[in-house]
Parts: sequence; structure tokens; C-alpha cells
Amino acid sequence: MTVLTVLTVLTAPTLRAAVTARPVQHGFTLVELMISLVVLAVLTTLGAPSFFEWLQNSQTRSGAEAVLNGIQVARSEAIQRNARVRAVFVPPSTGWTVSVDADDTVIQSRSGAEGTSNAVLTATPAAATTITFGALGSVTTNKDTSAPITQVDMTNSQFAGARTLRVVITGGGGIRMCDPSPSLALTDPRRC
Repeated sequence: MTVLTVLTVLTAPTLRAAVTARPVQHGFTLVELMISLVVLAVLTTLGAPSFFEWLQNSQTRSGAEAVLNGIQVARSEAIQRNARVRAVFVPPSTGWTVSVDADDTVIQSRSGAEGTSNAVLTATPAAATTITFGALGSVTTNKDTSAPITQVDMTNSQFAGARTLRVVITGGGGIRMCDPSPSLALTDPRRC
């Protein structure tokens, strides 16, 4: 190619465009960044109440599951050891201790502060704190002749809108966690 050919190819408009072309920019502009932050703030504001409710319901469920597990441990240990085993609760905490009824040997225990600080335990009958299982896994009379626990309601002390969960213990030793909410359909398996 000769110099004359190159000059004819680079006419005034293409030469001007080549000289004044900006390099390609990477990243975000300040306006784009501010819009993103505003959208994030709006989504956080809308989602925070739901997240708080979910968190409180999770603590209630964790407390109810802890109580259910303690009762199941007591029942299974009674069957396994062929002896009377009791679970003792300290309301309003969700903590429990499972021990052999004859000699008070502690089998397993759980602190009420383990992840369920807002969960509140309410036992039925009102003053009951203990449930004792016999060698066949059925509920028997407590060593101190107090009435055994027949149900435990788990509520939340920090959030009135949190749902209540119930652990029901039958005389035969059946243990079930359910939801006492009247808004559930009668055929709903979660309903008490």
C-alpha cells in the first residue's frame, strides 16, 4: 500500500473519530451505585419484619423440639434400661434433665439457654414439672406422687404474633408435637 492509498482511506471523519475515541470504561457510575443502594434499602425495609417473625417462630420451634427430644430420651431410656426414668423440666425455661428414677443418675440434660432464649414453656397440669416413664414406655406416677406432665405449650416471650406449639403426652407414652391454632383446618395433620 502506498502512502496515497492510506491517506485516501483515512478521510477526515474517520481520522477525527480515531483521534477522539475514548477508551472503554469498566465499573459503575455513581448514579448506578446510588440506585442499587436505594433498591437494597427498600427490600431490606420490607423484609425485616418477616425475618424477625421467622426468627421468633424458629426459636419457639427449637424450644418445642428440645422438649419433645427430652421426653423421647426419657421414654426410650426407660424401655432400654427396663426401669423407671423421668424427665424434669424447669418452667419457663426449655431446659430438662433425664435421670433414672431409683437412684437419680443423670442420663442426659439440656440447658434452657441453648438457642431458645425467648421460648417459654408452660406445662399442664399447672404445677407439673416431671414426667416418669415405666419399663414399658408408658407414663407412670412420679416418685413424689405429683401429677405427671400431660402437655407442654411453647410460646415466645418477645413476639406476641409468634405461633404456639404444643407437645402432647398420652398415658400410653405416645408423644406428639402439634399446633393448637384454631385457624388450621380440622383435617390438617399439624392440628392438635
